[in-house]
Amino acid sequence: MDEQEFVSLLQALLQPDTQKVKAATGQLNKTYYSSPQSLPALIHILTSHQDDTLRHLAAVEARKLVSKHWAAVPEAQKPALRDS
Repeated sequence: MDEQEFVSLLQALLQPDTQKVKAATGQLNKTYYSSPQSLPALIHILTSHQDDTLRHLAAVEARKLVSKHWAAVPEAQKPALRDS
């Protein structure tokens, strides 16, 4: 998973340009949100990114994906994710 592209797409969701938001949403749904790896990536952004707005967006999106991807997250990662 390309974390830099993932962050860029999330930042595009925060722009006032409707076309950019639609394009970013489609790309996120197709490429990232369908993967269980998106959940740990969102939690990493939530805990480490300096932009408050982006961290808030990551929290909202992670909350949506927990029920979908939690079972697919490796057991070794779950305790660290819970602590985060």
